[in-house]
Amino acid sequence: RPDLIALTGDYSKGNDSGIIDIVVVGNTDKSNLDRYIASAEKKIDRKVRYLLLTMEEWEKLKEKISKDGMLIIWEANNQHS
Repeated sequence: RPDLIALTGDYSKGNDSGIIDIVVVGNTDKSNLDRYIASAEKKIDRKVRYLLLTMEEWEKLKEKISKDGMLIIWEANNQHS
């Protein structure tokens, strides 16, 4: 189960470029994630690209990623998600 999922790129800025970029942080099974992504792409008729990071990698990169535009869409420790 991921610790955090964030929308990045054009969609995080409100631009529909046809490609949805997300960052998935935490211990997540890549094969399950690939299946979920493929299913979502069919349903929404958009390409979804993702970056899978460990929490350590996220801590190193989150400032740079958020500077380019980011919207957190799910967070494990956030009771409002």
